[in-house]
Amino acid sequence: MVYIKYLKDIVIFFVLIISLFSIRLQQSELKKIKIELENTKNNLFQTNEIVGMMQKKLTIMTTSK
Repeated sequence: MVYIKYLKDIVIFFVLIISLFSIRLQQSELKKIKIELENTKNNLFQTNEIVGMMQKKLTIMTTSK
């Protein structure tokens, strides 16, 4: 009976260790995704600025004709 208790404790310990590694890995992935999201947002902002500048130039070109 004592062996079963120790075995149960050992299994619980290993499950906790595996869970901690899994949580740590998920945190790392979330940080990477957050950085990629910020980069995508910055790229979109820059693209919108360029499109705006091109639209202004196009408007100026069409009104001056």
